[in-house]
Amino acid sequence: MPYSHKTDYTQSINKRAVQASIYEKLKWNKLNKVVGLGGPNITDYLLLLRSYKVKSAEIYEYDMSKLTLQLDHYMPVIDSEIRYSDVYHATANQPNTFYDLDFCCSINNARLHIPKFTKNVCFTLSIRPIGLDKTIKQFAKLIDNTLHPELKLMYSHCDKYSKYKSYVLKTVTKEYQCYIYKDTVPMISITDQTNF
Repeated sequence: MPYSHKTDYTQSINKRAVQASIYEKLKWNKLNKVVGLGGPNITDYLLLLRSYKVKSAEIYEYDMSKLTLQLDHYMPVIDSEIRYSDVYHATANQPNTFYDLDFCCSINNARLHIPKFTKNVCFTLSIRPIGLDKTIKQFAKLIDNTLHPELKLMYSHCDKYSKYKSYVLKTVTKEYQCYIYKDTVPMISITDQTNF
């Protein structure tokens, strides 16, 4: 069966549960801006950000055909700027800014981005093409050249609505919280502990 791009994430129940778990732990009183990838429906994403009292967003899309579709339904429900560019060109590690980098592709396509964004960041990656072990090892190597990262299960979440597992990932110099869940394909969200 050929893969097709989602037109929205409203039915991505596990993705939304992981997102809520991450967002509920962030210190939003210290963060007032989100730099991110808006996904298939930018307005839905901005509504999510507004529910957490985010004041502004800088959204990136580098594919003109996707951007055209996104802008068809765009409503600026919070102060927002939409940029036709790779998020790699965003200013990294700004104060009071959370970087929500929901790539939905494998780590192979995010290699340049991972070492650039080091504070207040969440990377969401597909683990399907290369597997969990290789994804974790490549991530740790990109962060601080860790060859043997430690991944330890914290808890499993399972209710009638959603299912995911949360882990602690330790590299030589940093600690991350990871969430593994199934969307269309197996996914991992890796977030640093700066604002938890």
